[in-house]
Amino acid sequence: MSAHTGSIDGASAEPEIVTGPTVPADAGHVGLSNRILRRALVALAVLPLAFAATAGAHALVVLPSPGVMEITNLPSQVRGGEQFTLVEDMPDGILGGVVHFQRESPSGTWWTMASAQVRPWVFWLHWHVPKRWSGSQIHVRFLLTDGGQFLAGSPDYSMTVG
Repeated sequence: MSAHTGSIDGASAEPEIVTGPTVPADAGHVGLSNRILRRALVALAVLPLAFAATAGAHALVVLPSPGVMEITNLPSQVRGGEQFTLVEDMPDGILGGVVHFQRESPSGTWWTMASAQVRPWVFWLHWHVPKRWSGSQIHVRFLLTDGGQFLAGSPDYSMTVG
Protein backbone atom coordinates (compact mmCIF):
# COMPACT_ATOMS: atom_id res chain seq x y z
CA MET A 1 0.00 0.00 0.00
CA SER A 2 1.38 3.34 -0.97
CA ALA A 3 1.37 6.02 1.69
CA HIS A 4 0.36 8.78 -0.64
CA THR A 5 -2.51 7.26 -2.61
CA GLY A 6 -4.29 4.95 -0.26
CA SER A 7 -4.70 2.30 -2.96
CA ILE A 8 -3.46 -1.27 -2.70
CA ASP A 9 -1.80 -1.53 -6.09
CA GLY A 10 0.03 1.80 -5.89
CA ALA A 11 -2.00 3.45 -8.69
CA SER A 12 -3.14 6.93 -7.97
CA ALA A 13 -6.81 7.27 -7.20
CA GLU A 14 -9.12 10.22 -7.07
CA PRO A 15 -9.77 11.47 -3.55
CA GLU A 16 -13.15 10.45 -2.27
CA ILE A 17 -15.68 13.26 -1.91
CA VAL A 18 -17.72 12.87 1.21
CA THR A 19 -21.14 14.46 1.19
CA GLY A 20 -23.30 15.00 4.21
CA PRO A 21 -25.87 17.35 5.57
CA THR A 22 -25.03 20.89 4.54
CA VAL A 23 -25.72 24.13 6.33
CA PRO A 24 -26.54 27.01 4.02
CA ALA A 25 -24.28 30.03 4.38
CA ASP A 26 -25.86 32.88 6.29
CA ALA A 27 -25.56 35.34 3.43
CA GLY A 28 -27.84 37.83 5.13
CA HIS A 29 -25.53 38.04 8.15
CA VAL A 30 -22.46 38.73 6.01
CA GLY A 31 -24.34 41.25 3.88
CA LEU A 32 -25.80 42.95 6.93
CA SER A 33 -22.45 43.40 8.60
CA ASN A 34 -20.94 44.71 5.36
CA ARG A 35 -23.85 47.16 4.96
CA ILE A 36 -23.49 48.36 8.55
CA LEU A 37 -19.76 48.80 8.13
CA ARG A 38 -20.22 50.62 4.81
CA ARG A 39 -22.85 52.97 6.27
CA ALA A 40 -20.71 53.67 9.33
CA LEU A 41 -17.76 54.57 7.11
CA VAL A 42 -19.94 56.83 4.97
CA ALA A 43 -21.29 58.54 8.10
CA LEU A 44 -17.76 59.07 9.40
CA ALA A 45 -16.80 60.67 6.10
CA VAL A 46 -19.94 62.78 5.61
CA LEU A 47 -20.70 64.07 9.12
CA PRO A 48 -17.52 66.15 9.50
CA LEU A 49 -18.21 67.72 6.10
CA ALA A 50 -21.79 68.51 7.11
CA PHE A 51 -20.67 70.11 10.35
CA ALA A 52 -17.93 72.05 8.57
CA ALA A 53 -20.47 73.41 6.10
CA THR A 54 -22.59 74.99 8.82
CA ALA A 55 -21.61 78.05 10.75
CA GLY A 56 -21.30 77.03 14.34
CA ALA A 57 -20.13 77.97 17.77
CA HIS A 58 -19.47 76.08 20.94
CA ALA A 59 -20.40 78.38 23.78
CA LEU A 60 -20.69 78.10 27.52
CA VAL A 61 -23.61 79.27 29.63
CA VAL A 62 -22.79 80.91 32.95
CA LEU A 63 -25.39 81.67 35.63
CA PRO A 64 -23.76 84.52 37.60
CA SER A 65 -26.86 85.27 39.68
CA PRO A 66 -30.45 83.96 39.97
CA GLY A 67 -32.46 84.68 36.83
CA VAL A 68 -29.43 85.75 34.79
CA MET A 69 -27.51 83.70 32.25
CA GLU A 70 -24.55 84.80 30.19
CA ILE A 71 -23.41 83.20 26.95
CA THR A 72 -19.65 83.19 26.44
CA ASN A 73 -18.01 82.78 23.03
CA LEU A 74 -21.16 83.77 21.15
CA PRO A 75 -20.14 84.77 17.62
CA SER A 76 -20.60 88.42 16.80
CA GLN A 77 -21.17 87.69 13.10
CA VAL A 78 -23.25 85.12 11.21
CA ARG A 79 -23.77 84.65 7.46
CA GLY A 80 -27.15 85.25 5.84
CA GLY A 81 -28.65 82.31 4.00
CA GLU A 82 -26.76 79.70 6.01
CA GLN A 83 -27.48 77.36 8.89
CA PHE A 84 -26.19 78.51 12.27
CA THR A 85 -25.61 75.88 14.95
CA LEU A 86 -24.91 76.84 18.52
CA VAL A 87 -23.82 74.16 20.98
CA GLU A 88 -24.25 75.30 24.56
CA ASP A 89 -22.66 73.72 27.61
CA MET A 90 -24.96 74.24 30.56
CA PRO A 91 -23.95 74.41 34.24
CA ASP A 92 -24.08 71.12 36.15
CA GLY A 93 -27.37 71.90 37.89
CA ILE A 94 -29.32 72.47 34.65
CA LEU A 95 -30.60 69.11 33.43
CA GLY A 96 -33.71 70.15 31.51
CA GLY A 97 -35.81 73.00 30.24
CA VAL A 98 -36.04 74.85 26.94
CA VAL A 99 -33.76 77.59 25.65
CA HIS A 100 -35.38 80.16 23.37
CA PHE A 101 -33.21 82.18 20.97
CA GLN A 102 -34.98 85.50 20.35
CA ARG A 103 -34.51 88.50 18.08
CA GLU A 104 -35.67 92.02 18.77
CA SER A 105 -37.88 93.35 15.98
CA PRO A 106 -37.62 96.96 14.79
CA SER A 107 -40.74 97.75 16.84
CA GLY A 108 -38.99 96.59 20.03
CA THR A 109 -40.85 93.32 20.56
CA TRP A 110 -39.02 90.04 20.97
CA TRP A 111 -39.85 86.95 18.96
CA THR A 112 -38.41 83.45 19.11
CA MET A 113 -36.37 82.35 16.09
CA ALA A 114 -35.44 78.91 17.43
CA SER A 115 -35.86 76.82 20.57
CA ALA A 116 -33.98 73.79 21.83
CA GLN A 117 -34.56 71.27 24.59
CA VAL A 118 -31.83 71.17 27.20
CA ARG A 119 -30.51 67.66 27.53
CA PRO A 120 -28.35 67.03 30.57
CA TRP A 121 -25.71 69.75 30.46
CA VAL A 122 -25.98 70.65 26.77
CA PHE A 123 -28.31 71.80 24.02
CA TRP A 124 -27.94 72.20 20.27
CA LEU A 125 -29.69 75.19 18.72
CA HIS A 126 -30.13 75.23 14.93
CA TRP A 127 -31.22 78.40 13.15
CA HIS A 128 -31.40 79.23 9.47
CA VAL A 129 -30.26 82.84 9.08
CA PRO A 130 -32.49 84.57 6.52
CA LYS A 131 -30.49 85.82 3.53
CA ARG A 132 -32.56 89.02 3.45
CA TRP A 133 -30.93 90.02 6.75
CA SER A 134 -27.48 90.21 5.11
CA GLY A 135 -25.81 93.52 5.82
CA SER A 136 -27.82 94.21 8.97
CA GLN A 137 -27.15 94.10 12.67
CA ILE A 138 -29.60 92.26 14.93
CA HIS A 139 -30.06 92.14 18.68
CA VAL A 140 -30.58 88.71 20.20
CA ARG A 141 -31.12 87.21 23.64
CA PHE A 142 -31.64 83.81 25.24
CA LEU A 143 -34.37 82.74 27.66
CA LEU A 144 -34.37 79.56 29.73
CA THR A 145 -37.79 78.22 30.66
CA ASP A 146 -39.11 75.03 32.20
CA GLY A 147 -42.75 74.09 31.80
CA GLY A 148 -43.50 77.63 30.60
CA GLN A 149 -41.96 79.17 33.73
CA PHE A 150 -39.15 81.71 33.26
CA LEU A 151 -35.88 80.57 34.87
CA ALA A 152 -33.21 82.88 33.43
CA GLY A 153 -32.55 85.40 30.70
CA SER A 154 -29.43 86.70 29.03
CA PRO A 155 -28.48 90.28 28.29
CA ASP A 156 -28.97 91.49 24.72
CA TYR A 157 -26.19 90.62 22.28
CA SER A 158 -25.49 92.29 18.93
CA MET A 159 -24.84 90.12 15.88
CA THR A 160 -23.86 91.30 12.43
CA VAL A 161 -25.37 89.35 9.54
CA GLY A 162 -22.83 89.17 6.73
